[in-house]
Amino acid sequence: MRFGVSGSHPTAGVVAVGHSNVNDYMFLLYNHDTPPNATIPTATVCVVLPGFPMSAVSEVYMERVDDTHSNAKRTWQAQGSPTYPTKVQITEQLLSSLLVRENVELKPAKSSSGVSFTVDIPAQGIVAVTLSLK
Repeated sequence: MRFGVSGSHPTAGVVAVGHSNVNDYMFLLYNHDTPPNATIPTATVCVVLPGFPMSAVSEVYMERVDDTHSNAKRTWQAQGSPTYPTKVQITEQLLSSLLVRENVELKPAKSSSGVSFTVDIPAQGIVAVTLSLK
């Protein structure tokens, strides 16, 4: 299933994935520029989904990868960047790399009979929002 995306954002974008036989939809929102050390601001992205009534949604959550979420490299650096990490350090790195589900606030869409959500995406970050229908 395809979803339209509108707006002009020099570093932010959305890729939407859905399947006609499954009631789950995933929206990958990103804020990326090259080179990776380019200075870019946090992007606020609002996704409007016309035709998705609030009553039809059973679950919605997000998972992030950025400087402070799912970032094993940051943990490794905080450990002193060990060349040969201990088993405890490896476990800490593994745990810090895991995706964590966070709530997403759904609101009725102002411009259509559907729903919307807004997500802030830090520089070089990606957010996966999963929306499940009943």
